Amino acid sequence: ICLKILEELESANNRNNTRRQLELACSFLGTCWANYLRINMITPFHIIAATPIKLIFPKQFSLLWFSIVNILIDIEVIYYFLTTGLPSHKFFHSILGVSIIGFSCFLISVLLKQKKLPSFLGCIIGAYSHHAIDYFWYDWGTHGIY
Repeated sequence: ICLKILEELESANNRNNTRRQLELACSFLGTCWANYLRINMITPFHIIAATPIKLIFPKQFSLLWFSIVNILIDIEVIYYFLTTGLPSHKFFHSILGVSIIGFSCFLISVLLKQKKLPSFLGCIIGAYSHHAIDYFWYDWGTHGIY
């Protein structure tokens, strides 16, 4: 549902339809908040944090690629939760792991002939903001950055 709303938001941005952009942003926030309540700190919280960036810089930032990067990073948590019962943050939540996912997604966006600047900013801000948010949320500061 969130990805469909993001696609519509991209389309509304291209048409400069401000009212539709605000309607979609509110719908997106509501959907993500509902998901957040169900699964706590998985992807929706990260995506909600980027919504203001998209509203301020609609043409220069891809919320779609931002979201894809965050979803891919959190697949690791879901995997560990399903296999061990613990939502572990391991390799793909490290600086190296988020870098690999962020730059890989940017390369995929280039291959798909997406606009380079918005895709790059969405992928890179998505990767490093994910790491930063999780760093403080899970109190990794007491154990050092990795």
